[in-house]
Amino acid sequence: LADDVGEFYPESDRYRDYFEPQTSVWTEPYQGKRSRLLTYYYPLFSSEGRWLGTSLVDVDSGYLGNLLDDVVFQKAGSFLLLTQSGQVIADPTNLGSEPQTYQNIAGLEPIWPQVDVRTPGFLKGDSGYWAYAMVPGQDWLLFGFVPYNAIYGRIFRIAALTTSLMVLLLGTVVYLAIKKLN
Repeated sequence: LADDVGEFYPESDRYRDYFEPQTSVWTEPYQGKRSRLLTYYYPLFSSEGRWLGTSLVDVDSGYLGNLLDDVVFQKAGSFLLLTQSGQVIADPTNLGSEPQTYQNIAGLEPIWPQVDVRTPGFLKGDSGYWAYAMVPGQDWLLFGFVPYNAIYGRIFRIAALTTSLMVLLLGTVVYLAIKKLN
C-alpha cells in the first residue's frame, strides 16, 4: 500500500484519518486471491506512546465458516456470521467465494429491518426462527436459524405418538369392558 510518495502509513492521510483514531479494526470481507478474507488491524505503540508499527492479520472466512459448521437444533438449522452492514463473513452452508449479503440468505432479507444490533433478539421468519446476538468485542452479528419443521415436526410426532397410545389404551379398556359385560 505504500507504493507512492507520501503513502507510508504514519505519514499518509489515510493512516491519520482512518487508522490512527482506531484501537483495532476488522475490515469488511473482501475477495483475496484464493478465498474471501478479513483483515485485522492493530497499531503497536511503545510505552511512551510512540508508534512502532502496525499488525495486519488476514483471516480466511472459510476458517470462520468451519468453526460455525454445526447444527443449531435437532440436527437442523445453521449459524451465520455477518457484519452490521449485512455483509456475510461466514456461511457454512455456502462455502462459495462470491461476496454475499443478507439479501443472498434465504429468509433473512424480510426480517433484516427488524434486527436491533444493540440487543440480542429472536425473530420469526417465513421458514423458521432466527436468533441473533452481537459477537463480544466485534461489530459482528451471529445468527442461528432453526426451520419450523425441526420444531413443529417433533411436536407433531410427540402428539401423534401420544394420541396413538391413548387410542390404543382406551380401545383396550373399552374392549375389556365390553368383554366383561358380555
